[in-house]
Formats: sequence, C-alpha cells, structure tokens
Amino acid sequence: MPAVGTSLLLIAVGAILRYPFTATATGASLETPGLILIIVGALGFAIALASVRIQMRDRPTGRRARLLGPDRGVYA
Repeated sequence: MPAVGTSLLLIAVGAILRYPFTATATGASLETPGLILIIVGALGFAIALASVRIQMRDRPTGRRARLLGPDRGVYA
C-alpha cells in the first residue's frame, strides 16, 4: 500500500504549493507545479485503489475459501 501513501503525499504537497502561496519565482508561479502534483497524486491514488480492488477480487473468500483452505494447500 505504499502507492496510496505516496499519492496522498503528492496531493498534500500539491495543495500546499497551489493554495496558500501566491509567490512567484522569475516568471513562474508555484500554482502550476502544485496543480500538476495534485493531478498526478489523484491519478496514482485511483490506480492504487484499482489494483487493490483487483487483488481483493482474485482472493478466495467465504465458503469457497473455507473448503479449499490453507490446510489443504490449495487456493483457487
């Protein structure tokens, strides 16, 4: 799950750069990199959640998991 934490960190840093500051550095504002970090963080978060969902879907659960179980050494 490090991808989720990294994505949230990118969103937080992007928000810090985009919203509270109005400083500019020789022709470039800090708002643009902040927006880019927010977008990249949101995309990374969506991809991380999708991959976790796929992993959870492929894992046996319920009655099927109890029948096959770890004691039989078989996972479907």
